[in-house]
Amino acid sequence: MIIIFAAVLIQIPLHFGYAVGDFLFRIFGFSPWTKGDQGLHLPFILSSILLIWGIKGVLESSQPERRKLLKRTVIGCIALILLLPMIVEKATFMIRHNTTGLASIDYSKKKSKCSYLSEEKQIKANCSFTLYNYGNLTTITLNPIMKNSLSAFQFEPIEISISPHSKVTLGMPFLAKQSNGNSLYGGVSNNIDLVIALP
Repeated sequence: MIIIFAAVLIQIPLHFGYAVGDFLFRIFGFSPWTKGDQGLHLPFILSSILLIWGIKGVLESSQPERRKLLKRTVIGCIALILLLPMIVEKATFMIRHNTTGLASIDYSKKKSKCSYLSEEKQIKANCSFTLYNYGNLTTITLNPIMKNSLSAFQFEPIEISISPHSKVTLGMPFLAKQSNGNSLYGGVSNNIDLVIALP
């Protein structure tokens, strides 16, 4: 049963957009992917192996025991999936309550999105980000880095004010110059890195 819990735990997405497995891999200095942000997802492979092993163990138990184990496992996994992201978010706000500087800020990669369109000699991107200000920061600059056909363009950073100890979703426009004014770009990107800096 514990092995099944571990398998499920690895795949639970946390509030900042990464799964627990991704987070653990990064803590120990490993990429969760075999090729940068692509390729095979190592936490998923590990989770699948543990899940098969755990289910095999449950099925090999006696019939009365098996029913109890399956019931407890299902209830436990559902509770884990529902409660863990909320618990981790609240615990992070408590632990980092008095932090200053960039250590107090984070964003959700999963909830980041930009729509973009070229206008004459510039590209305008309307972006939405969910920010977590765990500590006492009040002012930061944001700059999106897109991993698509716009990766060559440098968007101008924007300075914003943010309340301490808050979670906020912001929508804002960013501009980048394009050398060829006749080129037309347009679309939506969810594959975004956000550079957060102090002004």
